[in-house]
Amino acid sequence: MNNDRFIELLAKKKSGALTLPEKREMDAYLEENADDAIIASMVDEIFDVNFNFDHKYNRESLKAPLNSLNERIERSTMPPPRSYNLRFWSKVAAAVIAIFSIAYFVFVDSGKNGPAINSSNIVSTKKGSKSNIVLPDGTVVWINADTRLSYNENTWEKIREVELMGEAYFDVVKDTKKPFIVHTKVMDIKVTGTAFNVRAYPNEKNSETTLLRGSVEVYLKKKKGEKITLVNNEKLVVQNNYAQDVISSNTTNDINEAAIQLLTIKVDPVDSTAKETQWIKSKLIFDNESFEDIIPVLERRFNTKIELQRKIVTDRKFSGTFDDDSLKDVLESFRFSIGFNYTIYEDKVLIY
Repeated sequence: MNNDRFIELLAKKKSGALTLPEKREMDAYLEENADDAIIASMVDEIFDVNFNFDHKYNRESLKAPLNSLNERIERSTMPPPRSYNLRFWSKVAAAVIAIFSIAYFVFVDSGKNGPAINSSNIVSTKKGSKSNIVLPDGTVVWINADTRLSYNENTWEKIREVELMGEAYFDVVKDTKKPFIVHTKVMDIKVTGTAFNVRAYPNEKNSETTLLRGSVEVYLKKKKGEKITLVNNEKLVVQNNYAQDVISSNTTNDINEAAIQLLTIKVDPVDSTAKETQWIKSKLIFDNESFEDIIPVLERRFNTKIELQRKIVTDRKFSGTFDDDSLKDVLESFRFSIGFNYTIYEDKVLIY
């Protein structure tokens, strides 16, 4: 891979326009090229997270990463742990400028569909990592840690459908003739063009569908024939193990309230964002949640295994926001609240 191709793929990745075959190409290249892997990591840090889905970018707002880069280059004149030459910094600068340009056209000028993908695909993320891809119709998908997303491109022209295990945010290109369907273990979500988040981890108690814009229809697999329609800022929560013998109903109101909940989500009045999608910005937000339910979230975020050497007995519910905090910082917060000790190892955490 030459330098131009590397910068192109890096820019497309940060702008949300990277196809799955290109992602595989880039991952393989970075495994074999340590210096360019450092550049990719540095660009991630400069931009903080992938460009967001709110489509409110302008030239002024996209100048911030360039200013961050200039400050970093200036600081590099001081003796660093590792010395990088001018060619290295030139490559970083070229990547940032390319991302700046592509992001402007993707989010401000174009609105065109993304490039087509040439094969059936499966994309998966490990714990501690996130990704994003563009589907054949231009729909953009942000994929959270420990998630598997699959679809068949050979049938995409007839039906737009994906299977999801984990969490993803979808910004779906509108097509009233071809609905977009997300299949999970407990529900199928059908839309024509909208923005919504789906959380369906098999090791959690609940699956969730959160609607940010438009409308979605949710079909519960254990309640044949029943449809639940969500409108803006609503969330449907379904217990993953709810009873097999739930009686079907022709109305959306006659549902098992213990197993299925329709909630209104809280939206930040400043930027219209919701807690349910803050993972895209690498934020951890807990809202009245038990420590038991928080553990798998921490395991996915920090790519670790948390082992309890004693039972943690607490009826407390926890709320709070962690923005780019380390695993130690997060554990310290809970240690003071609950009262436990812990040891962090390379691949696990022991709580005792």
